[in-house]
Amino acid sequence: MSMSCKLNAFFRINCAGLALSLIVLTVLQHAEAKSVYWGRSKKTVVLDPGHGGADAGARSPDGLLEKKVVLELSKQIVERVTGPYNVRLTRSEDYRLDTDRRTDLANNLGADIFISVHAAGSFSSATKGICIYYLKGAVAGNLNESGSIRNSQDPLPTWDNLQFRHVHTSRLLAKNLKDQLSPLSQTTIMAAPLLVLRGADMPAVLIEVGYLSNPDDAKTLRDSQYLKSLAVAINDGIDAFFSDLRRAK
Repeated sequence: MSMSCKLNAFFRINCAGLALSLIVLTVLQHAEAKSVYWGRSKKTVVLDPGHGGADAGARSPDGLLEKKVVLELSKQIVERVTGPYNVRLTRSEDYRLDTDRRTDLANNLGADIFISVHAAGSFSSATKGICIYYLKGAVAGNLNESGSIRNSQDPLPTWDNLQFRHVHTSRLLAKNLKDQLSPLSQTTIMAAPLLVLRGADMPAVLIEVGYLSNPDDAKTLRDSQYLKSLAVAINDGIDAFFSDLRRAK
């Protein structure tokens, strides 16, 4: 073989080797990047501002509407939670959304937690405070999103019992939220057969952040600074919940 042929063969072999090395390096870099990405993947939080559109929810004596309060609060929460988490709202404007559609959205997004945000109303103006609900099975009927009884003979959808396998972690989420919200207002945890929680295939709770029928609660829920305090507390409760889950593993 002539010297020219030997040199051409040498360069072809080395070029092929260099190309192979670059390919291997690229694959390794891609694998490393993917490993880091998945290791840092964010949890997905779905916030559900209750009611909307023609369904105004509860109303204070001076006309403050539940649908407006909970949407504003949910947006406040998004501002604080978006950094560490992927946050989605079931509705971002004033429109009606079917109850089933709310949990459908959470399920389709693969949410890690679902929090439905509400403000309550009562026949007694003395009733006040925050209440956090997790799902409980109904005996005589089923509560709908607004709290009224649905006929127990109504056919239930196939996904109706999805939430029951998450009851333990839903209670844990409720407890962590209660710990953070209690300094702001008297906070209780209750189990109830709420339809908006039934189809959620992840830890899920419903928070009533106050009673619009109570003058003191209605006044605080008009205060943007108080809504910010609620948003901070809910954010801290979410952080505490995921910290507890990590420690439990």
